[in-house]
Amino acid sequence: MRTSTARGICRNRALGHVAVLCALELLVSGSLAFLAPSVLATGSADYFVVAGNGSTTPMPDLTGSLASDVGLNSPEAVAVDPSGNIIFADTANSEIDVLAVSATNPGYVLPVGTAWQVGDDYVVAGGGSDTLSATDPEPGTSISLYLPSGIASDPSGNIVITDSGNSGVDVFAVTATNPGYVLPVGDTWVRGDLYLIAGDGTDSPSTSSPQVATSVNLSAPVATIVDSEGNVLIADNGDSEVDLLEESATNPGYILPIGDAWTPGELYVIAGSGTTSPTPTSGLSATAAKLAHPRGLGFDRMGNVLIADTGDNDVEVLATSDTNPGYELPIGATWNRGELYVIAGGGSTAPSATVPLAATSAALDQPRGVAADASGNIVIADTGHHEIDVLAMSSTNPGYVLSAGTWTEGVLYVVAGGGSGTPSWNGSTALSTSITGPSGLSTSLTGAIDVADASDNEVATLLLPPEAPSITGTTPGDGDVGLTWSAPQRDGGSPVSDYEVVVYTSGTSTPLETLDTSSTATSVSVSELTDGTSYEFAIEADNAIGTSLPSVLASATPAAPVSTTTTTTPSTTAPVGAPPAPVVVTTTTTSLVPPTTIPTPPPTTLPVGPAVQPVVRIVTATAELHGSSVTVPATCGSTTCAGSLELTTQQSVRFRSGDKLVKAIKTSVIARASYTLDAGSTADIVMELTSAGRRVVNERTGPFVALATLWTSSGTTSTHKMTIERARA
Repeated sequence: MRTSTARGICRNRALGHVAVLCALELLVSGSLAFLAPSVLATGSADYFVVAGNGSTTPMPDLTGSLASDVGLNSPEAVAVDPSGNIIFADTANSEIDVLAVSATNPGYVLPVGTAWQVGDDYVVAGGGSDTLSATDPEPGTSISLYLPSGIASDPSGNIVITDSGNSGVDVFAVTATNPGYVLPVGDTWVRGDLYLIAGDGTDSPSTSSPQVATSVNLSAPVATIVDSEGNVLIADNGDSEVDLLEESATNPGYILPIGDAWTPGELYVIAGSGTTSPTPTSGLSATAAKLAHPRGLGFDRMGNVLIADTGDNDVEVLATSDTNPGYELPIGATWNRGELYVIAGGGSTAPSATVPLAATSAALDQPRGVAADASGNIVIADTGHHEIDVLAMSSTNPGYVLSAGTWTEGVLYVVAGGGSGTPSWNGSTALSTSITGPSGLSTSLTGAIDVADASDNEVATLLLPPEAPSITGTTPGDGDVGLTWSAPQRDGGSPVSDYEVVVYTSGTSTPLETLDTSSTATSVSVSELTDGTSYEFAIEADNAIGTSLPSVLASATPAAPVSTTTTTTPSTTAPVGAPPAPVVVTTTTTSLVPPTTIPTPPPTTLPVGPAVQPVVRIVTATAELHGSSVTVPATCGSTTCAGSLELTTQQSVRFRSGDKLVKAIKTSVIARASYTLDAGSTADIVMELTSAGRRVVNERTGPFVALATLWTSSGTTSTHKMTIERARA
């Protein structure tokens, strides 16, 4: 990997302040790391402390302090709001803090005269003297929270808090308008106020009859997440169950007891309260499962619910989607909505940085945090083992540093912790860092992973290399080819510093040349090429942490201009006395190979929970021998479906990473289509073959396997494997 110099914003914030802090602001929302330029220049660190000064003394006031000056005490939860600001539960100090990442305050109420500044930390809830009740909302900082240990940002940016010591769940109003929370009769939504939305009752929640949420007696709720429809899920630690607080008008897909109606403001048990412990060998109805003090919740990319079942030392998934997104199930097991499956833990051997394990062969120790990263891999805070683990769900490593083994789906890898070094504001290498008590986790679309380290009294961020860029077009010329590309959808939590354009002669794996461009470039002209020779091109993106995987290869063949000459000569039979013979006219038409434009698929966003989404069901696919289309019958679901469809093939290739040649899986897009379908309609999707697709079809002599990936309008994805038969001539 080539290194680069980081660009930071340095400022001395207070008279006599010893350190000058350099804040590297992200170009897209999701996370912020305070990085020292000297470390960035070497690319030697990927794990950075972003809040906490090692002391447990809380902030002296509410007006904001530099994050490095803040004393945290056992922070147990962390989340990212829609603007990219980091929010966390400073648990033992009984307050909720916001670390400013975005340049503009999205709506947090600050004391009069207080300015919002990137890199500052603000108390937004807790620290007061009053006790919150279901009928008396109050300003957030007037409320005395007691050991808040769970936190989440809803889709509008309001903060949901599990006030564990008070056995309640609260919402802190950040937006001016209530997005749908059921408030007591007569209560008015006021920005900056805190509302009790669950708990404070006398009855225990039941699996058979939903109850009004504020009449339920919760027992030490410790974690919460909010789905894309605004419904709130709660890890009720003392009752060893997962509860669902309904806030949306319709059920997005949760399994309810027979006869129960979906009613906003009511609470349902959706997992736990059973008599049988979940095992890795079979699925189990979620409410028949016996959980053991779950402490962590998350969503995978399809909206299935991830549960860190702390007392059972495993991580489970509650199926809320109809299709398994790729979890390894036991032989013979089938995926059924409403059932619970163990996906990590339950084994006899502790995960190690040097010996990767199949996920269900690994012995986890009190896992307390779980989330899906931007590529769909499952990230686990393995608290008792003092490390962060990743269950590989994607076909390609998005950039985690592995000390041993190759990236394989279904395998569990240690990606941070286990070392002897102390995490630092200047950064450290994740696998050499000692992480004493990782608890809460939050992942963002930038690819960064935020960690609440309760034992080290700090919040840290694990940064990754960027996602691969996408080549969007090629324009062959005379001895040159113009390339255009789009920036990575995810930059790994650190801005792209530059791009590398890698040029190959088609059919070879050794680069012919590598061109460097700036961080803002989106096009380049590759010159000094040979007309008539086919070339392949890949784009790689660099950031302070590393180099992305290469883009999907694009091919083009430069060509000399084609000239056509038309000559008009005088008539040889002109009569005597006729006008002079016409002048000879020569017309030359020059043309080049037309540019090829590659449509860019919509971003694969990370949805926050299940929603009723359209599904395109792929039935058949046939690639014609010399034709130009693949036809896929498709059926839309209950809502309008708009997006793009791709057919891809995969093969093992080698590419350059620094000074080394690395083996990887190359994905070639062989066909694409964009579509918009009305609700309930059925349509044949005609897919145009790309140049790579035509080459694959013509070179193959038999059927081959391709993967079809569907993007829906919500950003969710589904992948289907199919065999494509080569049509007979």
